Order: sequence, then C-alpha cells, then structure tokens
Amino acid sequence: MNEPLTDGWQSNGKHLGRFEPPDIYHSLVRGDIDAPEVIRTHERLLQYTRDAGVPLFWMVDVSEIGRVLPAASRVDNPELDLRALLIVGASFRQRVLVTLGVKAHRLLFRRLLSLPIEFFPNEAAARAWLECERTKTTPHEAGVERASPHRTR
Repeated sequence: MNEPLTDGWQSNGKHLGRFEPPDIYHSLVRGDIDAPEVIRTHERLLQYTRDAGVPLFWMVDVSEIGRVLPAASRVDNPELDLRALLIVGASFRQRVLVTLGVKAHRLLFRRLLSLPIEFFPNEAAARAWLECERTKTTPHEAGVERASPHRTR
C-alpha cells in the first residue's frame, strides 16, 4: 500500500483497521481476503475488546472487496465477543454471499448464533444504526437507511 496510515489506521496486508473508542473496530477491506489477514484481524479485535472491556461493534467496509479465499472462510476464533457486525457498501450479490457464509459458519462452528449482522449502503447509515443500538432507539424512529430489510440471524 502506498498511502500513509493516519488517524489510527493499521495495515493488515492491503486492508486497514482501527479501533474507535469506545466500542468500534472499523475495517476497510481492499481486494482478496486470505486466512492470515483474517487471523490478524481477529487478534486485533480480541486485543481491542480486552482493552475496551466491552464487546465491540465491528464495522466492515466491503465496497472494495475482492474474493474471500477458501482458507479465509474457514477461520474461526471462539474467543471473539462482538456486539454486532455492520457490513457497509455491499452489493446485493455480496449481501447474499455474506448471509450464506454466516449461516454456514453458524452451522459448522455453532457460534455467533445471536450476533446481529446488518447491511448498510454507507458508513453514515451504519453509524446512525450503531447510535440507535447504543441508546436502544429503533432505527425506524431515527430514520436510518438500511441496505436490506431484515437482520441476518
């Protein structure tokens, strides 16, 4: 990557991630995802969860995603404790693939069964939903735009 890292962004191969206090881990996915990158991301999530002392919201911008390589899709970390997974910028096809992947992961590992997974057209909508979740205001009451009409469970 040729651009300088600023504002707390850390490189993970071609991808970026940063902790945003008090409880957000923000990832920018660029290109293909391989297993070592997933493992490093999980390690960072675990460290920031320990530092924050609360489960994190994981906001992942997939607008520049490539392929998820097979080995990456098999990575699991039973120590991860997330409050919700927010997917930003996914196309319809990507939303379908993420939904299928999460359901397969839940069947294989019997984990993350109640983890909310939400899709948003942009970061602003994801952050608005996140604030509603923190205060327990309904997204509809706050006028939050979502990319899909349902939550993946």
